[in-house]
Amino acid sequence: MVKKEKEKIMDSLNDKDNINNLFTFITYICEKDRAAKEEKKKKGELFNVFNILKLEQKEVILHSRILAGLLNPNGDHGMGDEFLKRFLKQLSLPENYLDTSNINQNIAERYIGKISANKTEGGQIDIILEDGNNAIIIENKINAVDGENQLLRYNNYGQKYFKEKDTNKYKLFYLTLDRHAPSSKSTDKKEFEVIRISYGNEILEWLNSCVKLAYSKPFVRDSIMQYINSIKKLTNKNMDENFLNDVASIVCNCYKDKIDAVTAIAEGKNKIHIEYVKQNIAKPLKKEYGFNEINEIPKDTKEKGNYYSIILSKDDLAYEICIKSENEENWNGMFITIRDKDKKNHDEKIKENLKNIKGWRDDETWPYGYIYLKHKNWEGNLSNHEAILEEIKGIIDNILKLIKETEEETKAQEANAKS
Repeated sequence: MVKKEKEKIMDSLNDKDNINNLFTFITYICEKDRAAKEEKKKKGELFNVFNILKLEQKEVILHSRILAGLLNPNGDHGMGDEFLKRFLKQLSLPENYLDTSNINQNIAERYIGKISANKTEGGQIDIILEDGNNAIIIENKINAVDGENQLLRYNNYGQKYFKEKDTNKYKLFYLTLDRHAPSSKSTDKKEFEVIRISYGNEILEWLNSCVKLAYSKPFVRDSIMQYINSIKKLTNKNMDENFLNDVASIVCNCYKDKIDAVTAIAEGKNKIHIEYVKQNIAKPLKKEYGFNEINEIPKDTKEKGNYYSIILSKDDLAYEICIKSENEENWNGMFITIRDKDKKNHDEKIKENLKNIKGWRDDETWPYGYIYLKHKNWEGNLSNHEAILEEIKGIIDNILKLIKETEEETKAQEANAKS
């Protein structure tokens, strides 16, 4: 935002008691951010090979291997140990914590033996950086649940190979999207040091510094920038940093006495989204079509497979209509599919007839196929809920019509067969 424009807005917020001024300003910022994204899209700046290949959720296939590749001083990036040294700095470790000229090349997915009967040894470490004396051990979690005694086993590995007398010469890190704590299942309720880091903070900050370091290597720089965009999508940090700075500046300068309230709203973003979807999309659908109590599945836990969804059912309908996200992190990538209430009741005729809906796709995961919503990304766009709702209703009308026609056709054929 240009300086004069910002000063003008600051002056308009003199009435600090009017919280509507703040919301008006933030709405303005959101609109500018959306316009900026549209401009980037036109220029091809949002093209992302990781998103196209649907690898964002693959913690080992994508994330562990990319991080290991960047951290390897002998990697094809041609940056030597610069990325690794900056990573050590990011983790508040001394630059000489590891001998970067002597890093073991077995960095990603290191097999450390068969898991023992008591599950205190063995397994596969996602990322390990070690020089024979000191080590950094990283357990990488995107959506997978903690394995039994997983961190305990990796800690025991560090104790066995990287300990000198009573001094630990290793650091065990637990890398997640949001820096949440590991489960007691993973530590076996034992006390040992586990340092929590996140993609949204430490990894993003480090990658941004890597972009600057690789300024003279465009292939490396641009690849890292695409990876950064994937992480921002995963961690819901899609708003441009400059716009976020503007919001922070306005709040801190004009609403100091309301900082706790504003922070509480920010922390409650996920719950606000869920409630907004419930009130403005789920409930109107229930009222319009006479659906039973809506079964919503927001991702309040870290259990794998718990996607954001709205599940719609009726007593006289043999199918459930599912409005689902294609990921486990937010209300983005929304699509509609149907599923049998009774898994033994799969109807190939219904499946074939659903293909008559324009945009309907075949898919192995969803037996009846699915259709993406045109308004498929709801995060940050829910003020457009009326258009979203109308689109959903149009698709549901077509689904219900096709199901009814197919069932009537089947009954007619069965009647003719009897006669």
